[in-house]
Amino acid sequence: MNDIYDELKRIPIYFSYPQMIPFIGKYYSKNNFLLVGESHYLPDEDNSRKYIKHWYDYNHGYLSDEQKLWTSTSEIIKRDIDNRDFSMHPTYRDIHDAISELNIVPENDYTIFNYVAFMNYFQRPAATETDKDKHIKSTRNDHIISYYTFTDVIKIIKPKSILFVSSDAYEKFNYGKDNWLSMDYSKINIGNTSHPATPWWNKAAATYTKPDNMSKITGKESCQYFINKYIKN
Repeated sequence: MNDIYDELKRIPIYFSYPQMIPFIGKYYSKNNFLLVGESHYLPDEDNSRKYIKHWYDYNHGYLSDEQKLWTSTSEIIKRDIDNRDFSMHPTYRDIHDAISELNIVPENDYTIFNYVAFMNYFQRPAATETDKDKHIKSTRNDHIISYYTFTDVIKIIKPKSILFVSSDAYEKFNYGKDNWLSMDYSKINIGNTSHPATPWWNKAAATYTKPDNMSKITGKESCQYFINKYIKN
């Protein structure tokens, strides 16, 4: 596991912001399943909006301890697992709760996150905690950095299945796949569903990954369907 983290830290954006490296669950190698979210946020500190706007011009050395904590993908999830409590982080909580309903994770293992890897697709925080609109206003530079970071992660952790829990991330991934670096995804099972924080998590749509016999499915049901199909404990 340490070897994987060492490799991930060599990816340019994670060299600048090592706290943002993906989380790798302790049983990830059983299924090689990657969950892909959208983006981090920053606490509402004096310089947070400046850092968000010019993220790629700075590095972790400029951030306060609190700003580092808010962007620490792996540490946040590890802490929630150790505390057996995802209530402080709604995205992780909703995914955890949805999969807990399926009873596919042994009680001692507590959560599906022990069986997956998780990363955010966008490599720049979207907003601060108090901003009304927390959706990332992504630029072409964001798209390029995010896509090439994503492909670098794929080469290192070698997922067999990928579920995007963000329609925006899935859309930008497909644009990158079709227009930039050529990479063979044909042997990877790829699904997409809504971000848990949107109304579509509980509202049916035709665009999410679903069984062939369903015309529409909620974001939550799509997440449950795809994970239940490709994760075996």
